[in-house]
Amino acid sequence: IQFAELLSLLRLHTRFENGAVVKDIQFVSTAFYRQWVDTIVNTLTPANGKPDFRSIAKLYGELFQRTIVVDPFYTSCSVFIPPTVDIDLLAVCGYSGYIHSCGSNVFVRKVSKTKKEHLMDALRTFLDTLDNDGKKVFFTVYSHEDFTQYDREIGDELRDGLDDVKIFVEKFFMGRDSLVSVLREIKKEFGRHFEIPEPGDFRIKHKEFREAEGVDSTRTLWLIKDFGIDPKSLQKTSETFFICYDQQFVNDNHFHIFDENKPAWVSHTTIPHTLLGAMINIALPYLPPAKETIVCDPFAGTGTTWLEGLKYGDLLFKCSDKSPISGLLAQDNKNFFSQPVEQLQLLSRDVKRLADLVGTEHKEPDQPQLIETGPYKTYYKVFDLAQGVADNVESITPQQVEVLRGLNLFDRIVFYLALRTRLRNIGAFEREAKDWKTAYSKEAKTLLFQIDRLINLRKRQKESPVKTCKTSAKNIFVHQGKYSLACCPSADLLVEAVGGINVQDARLIEPNSCDLIVTDPPYGFNTNDEPADLAKLWTECLRSMILALKDGGHLVLCLPDQSHTGRDLQYFTQREFITHQVLSIAANVKREAGFFANVVPSPTRLFRPPFYWESERALRRSILHFTFWVKRERVSASK
Repeated sequence: IQFAELLSLLRLHTRFENGAVVKDIQFVSTAFYRQWVDTIVNTLTPANGKPDFRSIAKLYGELFQRTIVVDPFYTSCSVFIPPTVDIDLLAVCGYSGYIHSCGSNVFVRKVSKTKKEHLMDALRTFLDTLDNDGKKVFFTVYSHEDFTQYDREIGDELRDGLDDVKIFVEKFFMGRDSLVSVLREIKKEFGRHFEIPEPGDFRIKHKEFREAEGVDSTRTLWLIKDFGIDPKSLQKTSETFFICYDQQFVNDNHFHIFDENKPAWVSHTTIPHTLLGAMINIALPYLPPAKETIVCDPFAGTGTTWLEGLKYGDLLFKCSDKSPISGLLAQDNKNFFSQPVEQLQLLSRDVKRLADLVGTEHKEPDQPQLIETGPYKTYYKVFDLAQGVADNVESITPQQVEVLRGLNLFDRIVFYLALRTRLRNIGAFEREAKDWKTAYSKEAKTLLFQIDRLINLRKRQKESPVKTCKTSAKNIFVHQGKYSLACCPSADLLVEAVGGINVQDARLIEPNSCDLIVTDPPYGFNTNDEPADLAKLWTECLRSMILALKDGGHLVLCLPDQSHTGRDLQYFTQREFITHQVLSIAANVKREAGFFANVVPSPTRLFRPPFYWESERALRRSILHFTFWVKRERVSASK
């Protein structure tokens, strides 16, 4: 789904030089594009004559103006655009779920075919086109030696992602020249233009060199490596590429720090913010024009869809869930992310004290006053309530929700931590491999680490002046990041946000009321529902959602595809069955249904639905994208 999201964002944010949107963009691969152009030129060139490029341009100029070349790698992607168009990189990065960073391509070549001169020539070309008031550009290799041993605190985020593009700088070569010697040569020839850090801990060395006088803080030139992709298996190949790019924006979305682990939490299969953002983006270019585009999620849970949707200023999000606690969860998450730095620091202090106290030698603290006041008292106050609902959060009653509403935000966070502790450690508790307090302390420390990262982000935003960028990203805040400009949904949107989640059964969505439904229905992982009851819910909800869509509306469904833990997946929740059921229901309610597909880079299947989301530890999800039209009667007329 990462690649599908990228293509959709390019459709949304590519403009001609006069500002007009580029409609009907065609995407092709480099190999296909070269074959395409060569065939056209050879076909239209007379025998023993020269190609008439002016005539070819008249015939196919409009097509070439709308053609973007896309070369996917395992963890990154190169995009080549015609000279008559421009990409709003800030909007592409800021609205994305999965794009980490983006910028101008400087150099891409197979490692096996790269020579020192190739990179040196590319750097000269880059400097010839650079206009940054004579400032030095920070240039660095994303190396295992300088990063990996120092970034393991976020190792889970980097695994199957940024870890894959790191280079062993001391082992790689460019032809006969070691990469170490190439870097020395770059420093010698381009020392007036590039600031190249010394080896060592990136947290220290990079900060020191980036803050040196005369260094351009808005960009970084990265040298990385990436793998090719096998078009059949979709796995990475042994073929590797050197990639050098000028990072101009990095995605600093505050929700991504927590992803599916937001403070107000009741389920370990909560959909990640990154995935939900991508699901919205893949549908946006194809929605019919409307004065007000309405997006709905009838299984809104902890508010992921509503919160992620705040960055889209021209969309109206209507979210609901039948669980009585969902409205409170969404508001608590909204209020948490709205906190100023000072309040987040107080919250961090209390969570730290709680984690330390609960985990202290697995026994009660010696100081009685710590029990009478502060976080430990809160822990005892909500412990019984949490234990009472932890086995089945779906059974939380309206009365219990009112009790929770009577607590303050920190009290409820302590409660949510208790739910996590129970649900994430059921097996460990049953086999007596963990005790409760150790597990609770670990969950609290994980949340503490994430809160502290959010505090650091808020500080950077507060200390950085807002940069003026020509962009269509209305609700994206731009600030100074660690290696380039950074973009994030504006925190002001959270403070000003109204609405939230309504308590409503998904089977009661108003017909013909929304343009897009993006949702992650329950799989039965965290409930005690009988299969027959869950099957009935799915059938009735699918019918309700199809009827709720306006003519030309879209439905994006996240479904369980494969459990990696042996957990049973009900067949009626899976892609093959749901596809047939959706088509059948659509026919019965007089709707025409179709899969959404577009011209995409050939021959790889990466860009074709269904799309996938993978978690090695628990679950593989598949994402289906349908569009529906009201069925018209065909009328024949004769004289």
